[in-house]
Parts: sequence; C-alpha cells; structure tokens
Amino acid sequence: MPFDSLDELLGHCGLPTLTQMGDSTTLEIVARAPAIIGAGSTISGSEAMIECRLAKALNAGKLRLGYRSLQKDQQIVRGSVTGDVFQWREENDLKIASHRIAVGEASVLQAFLSYDRISLHQWWIADPKKHLNPRHAIHHTFDQDLELLRRMLLAPDTDKPYAFEGAVSTLLSLLGFSVVNYGRIPKLQKGPDIIAFAPLGHVGIIECTVGLLNENDKLAKLVQRAKLIKEKLADAGYGHLRLQPAIVTPLSHDEVAAGLEEAGEHGIAVICKENLEEMLKQVGFPPNADRQFEDAKGLIPGSDKKTLFQG
Repeated sequence: MPFDSLDELLGHCGLPTLTQMGDSTTLEIVARAPAIIGAGSTISGSEAMIECRLAKALNAGKLRLGYRSLQKDQQIVRGSVTGDVFQWREENDLKIASHRIAVGEASVLQAFLSYDRISLHQWWIADPKKHLNPRHAIHHTFDQDLELLRRMLLAPDTDKPYAFEGAVSTLLSLLGFSVVNYGRIPKLQKGPDIIAFAPLGHVGIIECTVGLLNENDKLAKLVQRAKLIKEKLADAGYGHLRLQPAIVTPLSHDEVAAGLEEAGEHGIAVICKENLEEMLKQVGFPPNADRQFEDAKGLIPGSDKKTLFQG
C-alpha cells in the first residue's frame, strides 16, 4: 500500500507520529529499490562507466538503462540498452554489472534505470576532472574539496554566528540561488538573516542559528518577517510568488527536537546538520535552485499540509 510519509504510515498502524514519539523508541521501515545505478559510476575521458545493481531474483532481460549526455555543441545524445547484454556477477543478494558508453567530450551524463517499463532510479554521472557547476568551479579555486565551507557549516565557531550565516549564504549561492545576506549589515539586522531567490522568483526567507531553533525567539521573528514580506510583495503586484521560511542550524535533527513541533505549526522548514551534508553533495552537480526550493517544503516538521506562505 502506498503512503505519502512515515507519519501517515504510523497513523495507519495505530502508532504515534514522529513528533508525538519524542524520545520514545521509533519504528524505521526501509524499502530499497530493486535496482539502482551505482554511486561509483563515472566518466573518464571520452567514456562513461555505469554500474547497475539488480536484486538477484529479478530477470536482467527486463532491465533497461537509458542515458542522455550534453555535448559541447549543446546537442543532446540519447540512447538505451537492455540488461541482457551486460556481463553480470553475483554478490550476496545482488547482481552487479558495469556498462561502458562512449560520450565524446561530454562532462556529464544523466542515466535512467527501469525494470519492466517501470522507472526506478535516475542519477547524474560526471567526470571528476571537470566541473558541472560554474559556481563550484570558481569556489574550488579558493576552497578545494569544499573543506573550509564544510567546516564553517557543520562545526562553526559558536562565538562567531555571522561566519555561519556567511557560510549558509555561500552554500545557497553555489546551489543556484541569488542571495542577499541582510544579517551581516548592521543597520538592516531587523530583517531576516538571508533572502534567497530561486530562478522562478520564489523566495526563501532564512534565519540562521548556531544553537536551538527558538533561541532569542527566532521562530516568532521569522514568522513575523515572512508575513511582512508576503504583504509587501502582494502590494507590489507579486502576490503569486511563493515564500518559504526556513531556519538553518549546524545541530542534528535529534538535538533540535524540542523546537520541531513549533516550527511545523508555522510552516517553517528546518535545515539541520544532516540536510546541510546532503546539500553539500549537490554542489558538484548542475545547479537547480527551483528544485531545492520545492524540496524545502518536505523539511517542514510534520509537513503534508499547505502553509500560509505557499500561495
């Protein structure tokens, strides 16, 4: 049976939701895809090596690997191949095979995996010697492998909260947002720390904290500021734009559990340490800030409901 979220599944089973559980024992159910594209897939020179991992019980002939690559002349090359031509080896309960595809001068390839005409997985495969994100290429000049940015985001100096704000602004910029960091301008500090614009014009209103979510009434201030911005946009003829308030912290989800319920009640997305780690992994891929904006709604605690900022 399909369920939209773990909370919905727990409710169906007569169990408390994640926010109701608190520190109680939780039930985790993991359903893995029967076939995936291996994370070790890569492009080297003019050839892509794509690893496919398939549940042993399945028929390899029903597997199809599709791909598309963007060439230097902006032409897209597409193709597909079925799993019965792969050389499979067995490993525990899996069948594993690697398929090689000539990609010319393409630096990135998007691969799609389906089984019996049912789509299962898609993955971006890149040449590690080439950058897919020009913003990342520039940042790499000053911060190789994102080590400095990673440290500022995940282990910030609690005595320098502005440095954490700056790191969050940099991360959002690398992901494709247009960013203004008001929190670092002394005379504008009554506004939100960061405003992030997605390419389609939707607006992220962001507060940063190196402590608990509601430290110094940050959640209440964020709600008030989001409402003021929504009203001002409506007055200016931009009421169709969507707003998403968010609070960012280097603490883990468990460490900020006490403030999650209140954030959820106000439709505030909570971006914790685990989420920052995932966002850092996306920096090397073509920026897609609109997708990141849409995904933020899923970070609202107990989400599934439309918030007052979603238009």
